[in-house]
Amino acid sequence: MKRKITTELVLEGLNCAQCGVKIEQQVLALAGITAVSVNIVNKTLILEGEDIENVPELIDKIRSIVKKVEPDVVVREKHITRSPQKVMVLMGLDCAHCAAKIEREIKNLPGVRAAS
Repeated sequence: MKRKITTELVLEGLNCAQCGVKIEQQVLALAGITAVSVNIVNKTLILEGEDIENVPELIDKIRSIVKKVEPDVVVREKHITRSPQKVMVLMGLDCAHCAAKIEREIKNLPGVRAAS
């Protein structure tokens, strides 16, 4: 049976959509990767793969790709905590700048640890 993985990485400092596309394309070419999605607003890279032998080695390869495309971007693993979460759908929101402003303001609310 194939072992499926899903990993989310944070790309701190990534601001270029074109660079995000280049990163997606190069990561997708890695062995075992079945899907990649870079979100510029949330500064995240989500990848799915099957039969990946060594995940830390894969993450090192992704760091190398990101460094070649965007040398100043820092790649770190996203640590997900199992705390109560709320999901809200913002119907009609289609502006990345506005989404970033909303995210920033929500993160400043008391008791909020993270928002995206």
